[in-house]
Amino acid sequence: QMCIRDRSTWENLGFSSHIILMLETSDAFMFKVGCLNGLLATILGAMGGHKNEWQQNRNDIWRTAQLYQFISTFGMIVNSFRPSSSYPFTFFCLSVLLFALPLYLSLIHI
Repeated sequence: QMCIRDRSTWENLGFSSHIILMLETSDAFMFKVGCLNGLLATILGAMGGHKNEWQQNRNDIWRTAQLYQFISTFGMIVNSFRPSSSYPFTFFCLSVLLFALPLYLSLIHI
């Protein structure tokens, strides 16, 4: 579980008690992996967004991979707040590996 050392510090920063409670009860590993996946999706999105020389079909493939990865990121983070089972988290991780990653890799070969 996430460790919030001083609850009053978070409250002084303006975080509501609901958000603090969600952070206290979340699964830290799932939350961190979801956040790192979101960071990676954002970086890849920025890289792909600046490829003006790409053909339209390559841009469509890139956007589809981005959509799959962001949906999985959202699922990972939401699941970290209700970690009653690790199966949904595992399936969201697999969806990135089985759906988004092959799309990214296919752009290398086009």
